[in-house]
Formats: sequence, C-alpha cells, structure tokens
Amino acid sequence: MRRFALSAPILAVAVILSCGGGDGGGTPDEAGQTSSRRAVAITDTIGVELGDSNYVFGAIEGVCFGPGGNIYAMDLVRGSAMVYGPDGRFIRSIAGRGEGPGEITIPLDMTVLNNGRVLITALGGIHGYTSEGGYLGVLGEYLQNPPLNLTAVGDSSFLATKLSVVPRESGDVVMEHWLARLDDPSEPALKLREGSMPFEPDNLTEMLQRTWFAYDIAGDRQGRIYLAPRSSEDFVIEVYSFGGELLRTIEHDVARARKTPEEIREEKDWMEQRLQNMGVSGVVIEFEPDPYRRMITDLGVDGQGRIWARRGTELSPVFEVFSPEGEHLFTAEMPDVGEEGQFWEFAIEENGMAAFSTNPELFQQVYILQPE
Repeated sequence: MRRFALSAPILAVAVILSCGGGDGGGTPDEAGQTSSRRAVAITDTIGVELGDSNYVFGAIEGVCFGPGGNIYAMDLVRGSAMVYGPDGRFIRSIAGRGEGPGEITIPLDMTVLNNGRVLITALGGIHGYTSEGGYLGVLGEYLQNPPLNLTAVGDSSFLATKLSVVPRESGDVVMEHWLARLDDPSEPALKLREGSMPFEPDNLTEMLQRTWFAYDIAGDRQGRIYLAPRSSEDFVIEVYSFGGELLRTIEHDVARARKTPEEIREEKDWMEQRLQNMGVSGVVIEFEPDPYRRMITDLGVDGQGRIWARRGTELSPVFEVFSPEGEHLFTAEMPDVGEEGQFWEFAIEENGMAAFSTNPELFQQVYILQPE
C-alpha cells in the first residue's frame, strides 16, 4: 500500500509522495451483507526515543515489507532504508545521505519489489539495491521530477506516479501527470491514468487533488492492481489485471462524515506546515481541506489476497475487508488507538502488516500488527 505523502520540491513545484481467513458468522453490515467485526492488535514496536541509534528514527516517510517478511522503514533524515526482521530486530541500513557510490542527496520514496530488489527514488532518478544492500546503480534516470509513490506489483514491476511541469511555446506552463506500471524503472510500460492541467502556483489544493491526491494504490504478487479514488462521496475500489483490464469494481455503502471546524483547521495547519518544513517552493502554500472526510485513506492486500480499505470517515483505524472477488468479509478495527489514528499510515501486504504515525506525540515508531 502506498499513501500519497509530501516530499521535496523539484522544478519549483510541490512534488507529492508517499515509500500491500476465514470469515465466520456475523450481523448485517451497512450494505445489508453478513459480516463480523474483528480486532487488529499491535504485537510489537520498533523505535526508541533514546538509545541504540539503529532504533532511533529521524523522520519515517514510508514502511513496506520484503519477500521474507523483513520490514523496511524509509528514514528521510538518514536517507536510508532501515531493515528489521519480522521480530523487530535490526538487520542493516541501505543507502544513506551523501554523494558517494550508493549514497543519495535528497531521498524521496522507497519500495521493495517482490523479487527482493530495493528501489529508492531520489533527485536524479531511481536507485537500485539488492536485498543485502549492494548498490546496483541508477536504474532509471530522471533529471527532473522522478516517479514517486512506488508500489510493488507482480514479480519485478512497480506502480508509480509522476508529474512534470512543461513550458509550452505559447508561453503557458502545464502540469502533466501519469499513474503507470513500470517493468523497467526508466519508462512506463502501461499508463493507467494520465492527464494535464494548467500549472497555477496559487491553486495548490486543486493541483494536489487532481494529481498526487487522486488515488490510493496497491498491488499484489499476482499482478493485480488496485485503485481507490480519493473521494469524500463514494467508497469505490477498482481492480485491474497486470495488463490494465478492469476486472471488477468494489463498492460499499458508507455514510459521509463532515469534518468539524477544528479538524479542518488542524488539517490545514498541519499540511501547510509540512509543506514548509519540506522546503516546497514555487507555489502559494495555502491548502483548503475538503469539508468531508475521505471514504478511503489506506489500501492494501494481505497474504490471503484480502483487500483492506481503511474507512476515512472514522478518525480511529477502521478497515472494510473484502475477498479477492469483492465480497465484503468483515470490518476490522483498532479500538485502543483512538483519534490519534487519523495520523497513522499503514502497510498491508502479503508479508505482513505495519503502521507508523506521521505526527507522533513523542517519537516515531513502527507498529507491527496482527489481525484476529
């Protein structure tokens, strides 16, 4: 699963980022289908405030899993992918800030392909590493605006989004964008979405909503691709084949939820402050939140092929879980997290489940999760 987060500026534009059982009886859910409610538990944590530097995070940008169940956490401050075993034990760090071989200057995003290869996007392109940390070089060179929101799909492919600011001969400037599957990091193999819009530095909100904030995305080892439009009106998941054929559309009946004035103010302040902290330039940093909460805020596929979609209408973590065929199976929740869960981002993939807070009260941790 990849959620779109915020990253550093390129070409004077805000570049948006992010680093996929059984059922039993129950009661009718909101759509009238039989389901049950289950819990997701925190089984362990990675991260300390003080102590061993291998467990002290600077700024986590994303979390994902490797084929063997190892946990990878992208630390923007270090410029490294920190690797931990399924039990939370530190194994190694991959890459680091610098200008030497295998080092990167400005890290942006990360994913681990299902064949074990590690990809880290930085200024200049997509850097490749072996699962043991060996440097493979710049696998895809992008001098301007490298692809972001990298998400593994199939064996050695990944999904990504890219935007480019393109000046026209007429003097106008447009922002072109695509969401694609890449088999080779240097170019798209299949564009699932693409478009363009005028580049308007004083209209940041619309640019975000029409480009990087348009979808939550996920992929699985079988090559299926999952897109959830980031809508505050409709709970919809689109499932595509590896070749881009629409296999099914999953819908669920969820009531809309209006944000409180305090939520809107906090979201606006938090988003604008984060943009400023990232050094974004070339745009007017003024974000206007949607007055309604988004229907889906996280998307992932677990080891049983079940599709997990976090319900954005709830501040605490609540997921609607579907079978690979689109049948609603159950609702899962983390009742002890509370409203702080609105800042959590989740990695739900074949090899495990984890989460981290983008706005922790004290220090950042990776939470290792296990559903009932």
